[in-house]
Amino acid sequence: MKRVIQYILVTLMFAVPLAGFMTISNDYVIKSENRMIARFPEKYSKKYFSELVKWYTDRLFYKINISEKYYPYFNSVFEQSVMPSDSLSVAGLKNWYFISDLSNKAYSQHCRDVVFEESQIIKKLNYLKSLSEASTAPFYLIIGPDKHGIYSEFMKPYIFEPGKFRAFSKYKYLLTKYKINYIDPYEAIKIAKASLSDNKTLYYTNDTHWNYFGAYTAFGEVIKHVAPEVKIKEYNFKFEKNYSGDLVANRPFVIHDYFDSVSVENFEKYNIEIEKIGQSKRYSYLFDINATVHNGTKFINSLATDRRKVMIFSDSFGWSFVPFMIDTFHTVIWLERNNPKNNSFVEIIEQEKPDLILYLNVERNVFD
Repeated sequence: MKRVIQYILVTLMFAVPLAGFMTISNDYVIKSENRMIARFPEKYSKKYFSELVKWYTDRLFYKINISEKYYPYFNSVFEQSVMPSDSLSVAGLKNWYFISDLSNKAYSQHCRDVVFEESQIIKKLNYLKSLSEASTAPFYLIIGPDKHGIYSEFMKPYIFEPGKFRAFSKYKYLLTKYKINYIDPYEAIKIAKASLSDNKTLYYTNDTHWNYFGAYTAFGEVIKHVAPEVKIKEYNFKFEKNYSGDLVANRPFVIHDYFDSVSVENFEKYNIEIEKIGQSKRYSYLFDINATVHNGTKFINSLATDRRKVMIFSDSFGWSFVPFMIDTFHTVIWLERNNPKNNSFVEIIEQEKPDLILYLNVERNVFD
């Protein structure tokens, strides 16, 4: 019996390659590797034996068929196994996308031990300090957590160590050292995430931002710290699927299974007036967040029970956050934190004399 098995194995050693030689064309293009099948090596070439082995293995019977059949699945798992150097987005699992390291090492901040330059951090801290000292009003830095830290389970497990690190945690002691009050809603958002069901999310799958529900969760955490006496309104949130976003703008239509787009059905819409800083004319305002993203806008909510004037500086994370502020406080002055234009922010603070100042900063750029 042993000898029979030996005969069979020896026969297969010759029969399998021979079957491949007979059935595969010498001009065949291997689709899974995008190359021409290896040719028989020329005599006396320096790489004769290595090329002979490649010629032989390329023609193993049914090897190419298997490779081309399963390559798409293999590639979908291991594509972008290293950080892309020229793309703003990094593909994750289940058609989630994350902003790459092109934006202040955003991706690495959540899966590597990132080191920031001390001079860079101190410059930002001194700037925040100057804003906080421009008024006697309480000043709070609010962190807008990156999607990477909230939904790290959808980051590719082959790119560093997703979820193991958080650069902000490493440097936040400096905020205390510089006596800058800060609110980090990270844990509150994680708890809210655990409470959601039916594939509902707090962040967009294909965009860098939180949605209205994510922003509302952060808003609730902020109010607990800055105005605990304020009773937060309850809102009707409608969850739907969103298929566009700033991370897939140049990609084919991306399908996913998550309800990541949220609308709010009971915002106050008709009692809001707006005016530009430095102008006396007021305008009636039908609530439309997309029409208000500009520097130096003052919102007056005559029906608000809290009569305080709040000044908030924000980046794009404010688009979903600020509406809850406008719906709660009598006066909200909204300024884009990266766009002081003609007047310095210190001058605006001195002019408007707010009762409360908030500075909303997305996590990846806190120290930038």
